[in-house]
Amino acid sequence: MAAFHVSGIVLFAWFVKAVLSGNCPSFINCGDLGNITFPFTDTRHRDCGILVIHGCDDHEPGAQKTTKNNNKWFDIVKLDKFTITIRDDDLRDYLLQRSCETFGYNSTFTFNSPLATASRLNHYMDVLRCNHALGAPPNNSVSNSNVCKNETLYLMVEPEPSSRYSNLR
Repeated sequence: MAAFHVSGIVLFAWFVKAVLSGNCPSFINCGDLGNITFPFTDTRHRDCGILVIHGCDDHEPGAQKTTKNNNKWFDIVKLDKFTITIRDDDLRDYLLQRSCETFGYNSTFTFNSPLATASRLNHYMDVLRCNHALGAPPNNSVSNSNVCKNETLYLMVEPEPSSRYSNLR
């Protein structure tokens, strides 16, 4: 999952203008996500925000909420004021399958606005790629590893980023 943060005085000014013009509601009920406000919006009020949330009309518990970015759909896990937490299922599947394609996968979430910036990942997974040509034979003592054609992938899941790789020696 990744969290993105949108901030700035310009956001507030844009929000005030949209609300005062009467074209945009002050909030939108988006089911399990609760009431969303600018900079987020739904499909019925596309001009009232910079990130459109799909599925807000479905108020069933657990109903899927998504957003489209770079022609790819992302599941929304959580919204909190100016922060959105998304899940990239394709990247998750690559990592869980210990796929050799993991390092070639592009999981970029960008905004078409200078008002938004990407922030840090909330969950960490250290992925090490060891090149066989450098004389690093596969280490079979690590359970989360996969031997690929020219390299070995090692996956370590930790609550915080770590530089401790003593188990790979």
